[in-house]
Amino acid sequence: MPTPPYTGRFAPTPSGPLHLGSVCTCLGAFLRARSQGGRFLLRIEDVDRGRCRPGFTDAIRRDLDALGFTFDGEPIVQSRRDGAYEAAIARLAKGGWAFHCACTRAQLTRRPCPCRGRGLSAGAVRLSLPPLAPAQDLLHGAIEPPAHPAPLLLKTRDGLYAYHLACVVDDLESGVTEVVRGADLLGQSPLQDGLRALLGGTPPAYLHLPLLLGAHGKLSKQNRAPAALSLGTPQEILLRCLALLGQDTSGLSGAMAPRDLLRAATSRLSLGAIPRHGVPCPTSQWTPPPGP
Repeated sequence: MPTPPYTGRFAPTPSGPLHLGSVCTCLGAFLRARSQGGRFLLRIEDVDRGRCRPGFTDAIRRDLDALGFTFDGEPIVQSRRDGAYEAAIARLAKGGWAFHCACTRAQLTRRPCPCRGRGLSAGAVRLSLPPLAPAQDLLHGAIEPPAHPAPLLLKTRDGLYAYHLACVVDDLESGVTEVVRGADLLGQSPLQDGLRALLGGTPPAYLHLPLLLGAHGKLSKQNRAPAALSLGTPQEILLRCLALLGQDTSGLSGAMAPRDLLRAATSRLSLGAIPRHGVPCPTSQWTPPPGP
C-alpha cells in the first residue's frame, strides 16, 4: 500500500489571543509540513462554545497571516461539524464501545465507571477503550498508555463534543499523517490512538514540542500570556520562536519578509535540535493570573 502524502495541521482554540507558545507550535508544525513537501491545514478548535469567541478566531487568523504562515484549503471549523461528531458517536455506540454515563469526573477518580451495559439514555457519552499500545513520538520515543484508563469523554451532559472526539474525527477526515503539538498533550496520544483504531484509522506520527515556561508556569491563555505580536514585529517573533525551538538563525534577520524567513527556516529544520523539555521564556508583559 502506498504511503499517504504528508499532511499536518495547526489547531488553535480561539479562547484568547495567539501567544508565543501557540506561535512556536504553529511554527514547528509549518516547518515540518513544508520540509516534507506536504499539506498544512488550519483547524479552528471551537467546540467549547462557552470559552471561544468569533473575535478571537478573526484575530488569530490575522496574526497568522502577518507572521507569514500559509495553509492549504479552507480552515476546518469544529463548531460547524456536529453532524460528523454525532455520526462517529453513533458508530461507536453500535459497536458497543460508546455509552451514556451518569458519573461525574470526581467519581471516576475514585472508582471504576459502572454505567456501561446499564442502558442509560441520558447523561454524558463516554468510550470504553480497547487495549492500548504505546504511541510513537519523533522526539520522545514511545509514549506508554495508562495502565487502567478511565472511559474517555466523548460528549458532555450539556451536549458539547469533547476534545478527543473532535480531534480524532477531524484528523481522520483530513488525512492527517503527523500531529505536531505541545508536550502538554503527550500523554493523550495513546488514548487518541485507541479511539482512532475503533473508527478504522491508523496512528499518525507525533512530534510534541517543548512548552514555553514563564515566571508562573506554562505560557497559556489561562495564565494571561500576552498576544505574541504585542511583543515585537512578526519578524522578531519568528526569530525568537526559532531560537526557542533550538533552530539555527544565523544569517536570518528582521529585515527579511516573514515568508522569506519561513522559507529559509524550512530548508534548515533540525528535529534533533528541538529541546525535549520545557524552555524558559520570561516576558515582562506576562502578568500572573488573579488570586482565588
